[in-house]
Amino acid sequence: MEEVIVVALKGHNKTIYDVLYEAEAATLVRIVRQQRTESIERIEFTHQLIQEFFAAYALHREGRWGEAVAHCEDPWWWETLFMLGGLTATPEAGGSPERWVEFTQRVMPDGQNDMRVFAAIGLLRSVESPEAEVSRTVLGAFAASVSKSLTPGQQDAARKLEGILGDEAVEIFAAMFRDPDPHLKAKGAALLCAVGKEQAMEILLNALRAPNERKAAFQAFVSTGALAIEALTFVLRKEEGVRKEAAEALAKIGPSAVEPLIAALRDRDEDVRQWAAGALGKIGDARAVEPLSAALKDTVAGVREWAAWALGKIGDARAVEPLIAALDVYDEGLVGLAAEVLGEIGDARALPRLKRVAEGYEGEMFGKRLAAVADEAIEKIRKKNRELGE
Repeated sequence: MEEVIVVALKGHNKTIYDVLYEAEAATLVRIVRQQRTESIERIEFTHQLIQEFFAAYALHREGRWGEAVAHCEDPWWWETLFMLGGLTATPEAGGSPERWVEFTQRVMPDGQNDMRVFAAIGLLRSVESPEAEVSRTVLGAFAASVSKSLTPGQQDAARKLEGILGDEAVEIFAAMFRDPDPHLKAKGAALLCAVGKEQAMEILLNALRAPNERKAAFQAFVSTGALAIEALTFVLRKEEGVRKEAAEALAKIGPSAVEPLIAALRDRDEDVRQWAAGALGKIGDARAVEPLSAALKDTVAGVREWAAWALGKIGDARAVEPLIAALDVYDEGLVGLAAEVLGEIGDARALPRLKRVAEGYEGEMFGKRLAAVADEAIEKIRKKNRELGE
């Protein structure tokens, strides 16, 4: 690059350092000859990478490492920082492996700062063969620094690192996800979920599809928390063989998964709707009452029954009227579950319709088993209302 600039300046009263100084300020020098005079114009770079390279080159040639290190906690500087790291290790640019080690150690002095650790990870990829001891130190600090449910700053840093390094960053995160240590696996899952790119998602999905990896992978998702919801919702909708596990994982994550699960109640696939209803019941969040009440009218019996079960787990009085209406559906399983749930909720509005079920109203629609369930529900409601003095 230096030689190219020298050739371009041939015949002009300017030096390479004039160009590099201007380049660092995100400009190029344009020499314009006008009637035996020349002037310098500043023009913007046409590509960001050119700006970053010239800035890194200027900092390297002038020995101004400290300026780059001072900004290493700002991801906006990382592109320049990583290029500078590569230059410090390149003999043709006046660098050496020893200088790269020194520079990396200055970026990550004690491994206690998250952003500096992320930056040091990028520096490992700025050279072909990083010094082994430094590499172990950086990777160890990175594993210790990252939390299982990434902070907002760590999420942004992971995305920025992937934006610069691409697949190389994904592979760093994937290596943590593949580690047998459950804590490292959870951190790797969090980083891959934060990136969310196709390659990252494929790594996660492949683990879920493999029977010998599935349990540990789902445990890692649960440890990751809300950050894993998008990936797990995708699995629930698209991965037929592991829908049950995905729904259970979402249920364990808890209230932050409620809205995606409510949306899944409207999925075209009946299995997705069924597992979503079950997960909502396990979470027990009242936001799901109305969507689950609507699901009592689903065209598929299994979905209706899971919805009734879920409403019983939530126990909200708003479900009483929809559950009473469900007693009129020609579906023995749904009628039995609706009666049980009404008994648990204990609202007296259900008594007249439950009595009709207990008495075998509408002939053969209700058998002895349903009559017994209805009788038990009636007794529970009466007992609850007596205790309340109603």
